[in-house]
Amino acid sequence: MTVLDYESSIPGRYGIRNMQDQSADDFGSKRHLREDPKLCSTTITDRPRLLLQLPFEIRSHICSYLLPTTVEHNSKGIVWRRGNVAILAVNKQLYEEALKILYGNSTFVVDVDWDAISFKYQWLLPSGLVPSRTMRFPDDIAARNVPLIKRLHIRVHHVDSYTGMVKYNYGGHGLTDGLKSRVEDLCRVLKGFPVLAKLEIELLDGNKDMELGQTVLEPFSQLSNVHRATVSGPVSVAYARYLEGCMIRV
Repeated sequence: MTVLDYESSIPGRYGIRNMQDQSADDFGSKRHLREDPKLCSTTITDRPRLLLQLPFEIRSHICSYLLPTTVEHNSKGIVWRRGNVAILAVNKQLYEEALKILYGNSTFVVDVDWDAISFKYQWLLPSGLVPSRTMRFPDDIAARNVPLIKRLHIRVHHVDSYTGMVKYNYGGHGLTDGLKSRVEDLCRVLKGFPVLAKLEIELLDGNKDMELGQTVLEPFSQLSNVHRATVSGPVSVAYARYLEGCMIRV
């Protein structure tokens, strides 16, 4: 199995499932080569070498144009725009550079629930439909690639006691303590990241007690590797500013 097959067929291990939308013919097809005699005189093995001779900034721009990335959808929030991952199969150097762009320039949506931490992957189809699937975070992403993530939108779901009893057979402070424990698990993972360029934390709280609900976010105060942080949802302005100040690297 080629690197390309591996990237496009296994979710999270190297790439993300269903990201590859365009065919290889869209980028350097035989038809295009026949139309350009200069390209015809260049062997296939020469082309990666010529690409590597370009300045890094230009190669990065090319990768950003080709690779899947995230965009803001008007009704679905953050979705993946499908792209082409064939450049990952060129050679080791381009593989490493492209991976950093794929993971570092995209925003990963992570949901924290009482019983799980998950990556919400939804992708935009040409038809306009937005299918989705849920994967475990960070377990379903290759361990070596997890620290490459630079942008996260984290949604912390603090349900009310009735919903908690129905879904988890827990209510009251048991829900709050259990959710806070999951947030602590996530923060232990995030501490291993070299840096987070952008961290958005959104509290979704079904309870009326704001002071109790916002305490589930307290573990985020232990982070110190964030360039830009925002906290939103039913939290006091003072508490949101406090958490943001703790997380932002000075």
